[in-house]
Amino acid sequence: MARNVTFSIPHTLEPPEAKRRIDAAIQHLTGRFAKHVSALEAGWVDNKLTGQLRALGQTVTGHVAVDAGEVRVDLTLPPLVSVLSSKIESFALKTGQRILS
Repeated sequence: MARNVTFSIPHTLEPPEAKRRIDAAIQHLTGRFAKHVSALEAGWVDNKLTGQLRALGQTVTGHVAVDAGEVRVDLTLPPLVSVLSSKIESFALKTGQRILS
């Protein structure tokens, strides 16, 4: 069964700077895991990023909302990936905290 993972990351950045850093991190991580990622589609509408990542035959969908003082992340993990949800959430949270500080 698919699993939803939701968390928030506090920050003190202006939304455009937070978005710039998120974009840079996505590009970096996509390059780092390029041999595993078969497709990445993502796009901003105002301060909300919607996208999906396909890797190793699995598709993860998500939304990132950038607000003043907080970034909210909502991911939907497919059944085979959901067993790793705590590790994925921990990695995403730590990465988010690092890029937004």
